[in-house]
Amino acid sequence: MEKYSKEDLFINLIIQFQQSALIYLGKVKNPQNNKYEKNIALAEYFISMLKMLQDKTKNNLKENEKENINQIINQLDSYLDNEIKHITST
Repeated sequence: MEKYSKEDLFINLIIQFQQSALIYLGKVKNPQNNKYEKNIALAEYFISMLKMLQDKTKNNLKENEKENINQIINQLDSYLDNEIKHITST
């Protein structure tokens, strides 16, 4: 008997990558040092990880899981685009 369902583990993995991307986009404080920090390369890495999971699990997700990962990726892509525009305009 498994302690955690695969669905719960999957969404928790997605949320972990989302939180890491948000930290490195400077949107939330890093819990390790309680500071806002930006590292666009690391943010891009975690967004790429989410996109890879989205691709590898294509046609194998429940509708709510598919919607969750799509919304998260769209939100993070929007934040990333804004950060890149801000960096290139300064």
